[in-house]
Amino acid sequence: MYLIKDLISGMMYIGVHKKDDKTYWTSMTHIDGLKILQGNEKRIEYKILAYGNYGTMKNLEADLIDKHDAANPQSDFWNQMRGMYHKETLRMDLVNQMVKDIESDKYPTEEEYVSELTKIPTWQVRNNEFDPAHLKKIKGKIRDAGGSHINTNPIIILEDRLNSEIYTETDLRIDGAHTLESERAEGCVYGYTKRLPKEAHKKLSHTEIERVASLLNRDPEKVKLPNSKETLARILFGTWVRSRIEIDSDKNIEFLKEQNKTSTERNKIIKIAEEMQKAYEYEVDENVSLIDYKEAGSEILTQKEMILTTSKALATSQSSSSLRWDRVCEKLQDDKMGRKKLNYIIYHSSFSAADDWKDEKKKLVKRLNKWLVPQGYTYKITVMPHKKEKVVL
Repeated sequence: MYLIKDLISGMMYIGVHKKDDKTYWTSMTHIDGLKILQGNEKRIEYKILAYGNYGTMKNLEADLIDKHDAANPQSDFWNQMRGMYHKETLRMDLVNQMVKDIESDKYPTEEEYVSELTKIPTWQVRNNEFDPAHLKKIKGKIRDAGGSHINTNPIIILEDRLNSEIYTETDLRIDGAHTLESERAEGCVYGYTKRLPKEAHKKLSHTEIERVASLLNRDPEKVKLPNSKETLARILFGTWVRSRIEIDSDKNIEFLKEQNKTSTERNKIIKIAEEMQKAYEYEVDENVSLIDYKEAGSEILTQKEMILTTSKALATSQSSSSLRWDRVCEKLQDDKMGRKKLNYIIYHSSFSAADDWKDEKKKLVKRLNKWLVPQGYTYKITVMPHKKEKVVL
């Protein structure tokens, strides 16, 4: 997704393209904009705002066009059409059939060089590519077999899946990350593979192949790492971004049932995915993203605690979505310095938590007033900012 901006007039154009062609500039049809683009003055700025799957970019483009009312002739944009959303059908019957075909003997199991398999592009659906405990388990099976791969599952490869004009390697590996890494680390020469010819997968969309890859790791599995709730939530969210299939749709619920998830687990996964959707919408509507105090923002939180910790005050931080005021009380009671003042630092781990903070704060204040104040303690609640600027047009 790109942005063209005239640095003199300030007029802009939002567009998407998937051509690997330096001569391609834009699909703009606005006469005034084209005159400037085709002129000789050095007044045009061309900026890449985002890149990724075509459906994802089309929907992000549509979100931004609608957000800025860019198709309005009175706006600061040369766009002349409202956002055109990319939508897809999700054919779970084809997905389930491909999974059955892979898990059966329809495609023969072969042996290939590990050194060659590591060169094949991969499609990883998990949040983290490798789980240390699972790697250790597979490596142990290889060692028990004297360094052989005979106790490992085949690696699943889609032949000729990628565009040859963009990728050197056109095959795509969709399952077997832990197996291949374990075989590589343990010095295996060969690994088992199952290859699906192009005819078997060419009609399946990006989203449908992602579902296939995920179902190959559903619960329960003998030596595979089951999909986490976060991974499955990311798949539902990714489907919505690309195809605008609602997160709590019947097809998604059926997909989670195929993952052998209980109703309670399904509800949790849907809730996580809906939070991802809300974060996406905040990013598009307000150009902001969530500050992650568990990861990138952890140092900021630590510094805040250090600043607010004094000889008279004890500082502690908690997420507004999991407040444990009882632990705070215990911490004060166990304080060897006998400090009577509490600096309670609150951070939001999600936009939903931030939206709910007003009500949660009332509950927190009521409890602190009941359990701390009568014992001579005072407190101050400090709320950390939860938004940061993300996209600037």
